[in-house]
Amino acid sequence: MSIKSYRKNVERNVAGPSLPVCFPASLEQVSPKHGYRTSIYRNYRDFTEYLDSLTTEQLKSRAVLEESEDMVEYLLKPLGGMALSDIFMKTITTEIGLKRAMNQYSDDHRIVVDVKYGTNTRRSVHTVGIVPLDSDHVFLLSTHIPASIKGVISLSKLATRLAQTEESRVFEHPYSTANFLAIPND
Repeated sequence: MSIKSYRKNVERNVAGPSLPVCFPASLEQVSPKHGYRTSIYRNYRDFTEYLDSLTTEQLKSRAVLEESEDMVEYLLKPLGGMALSDIFMKTITTEIGLKRAMNQYSDDHRIVVDVKYGTNTRRSVHTVGIVPLDSDHVFLLSTHIPASIKGVISLSKLATRLAQTEESRVFEHPYSTANFLAIPND
């Protein structure tokens, strides 16, 4: 895994617990051979600032969905030359759904999931990479791991923390509601 590359990016102050880069940080850490240049994190932060400036209606537009998918491809290319069409995206809502997806993809894919983070009154989404340990236990990687899911945890526990969106799924743009991404190993 590219934890060494991630740590270098933390030292360069472009990644780390206090920065809004959990998605690329999770991707980088579960990547077996590749890492990111500092510009990747800077460009991602610029993109998230742009998204934060948009209204809810603008965020739902087809153009913004396509821009978001372009950003995912931008993040995937340095990690083995993958394109969005190469990855598997799922919206998982149940424990059995998570277990099935893990059984299907964990042997030959790098996996990241979105988890709920924060209090009930102020909840957000946080992306974590998954390191499978056995058929029912995993270890998570990201910029930081919430205390309640730190260390070795069961898939059952992780399933209770999966982030769910209230957005309607857009068939041509599954990334917009996916909370589980599986990237083929290269």
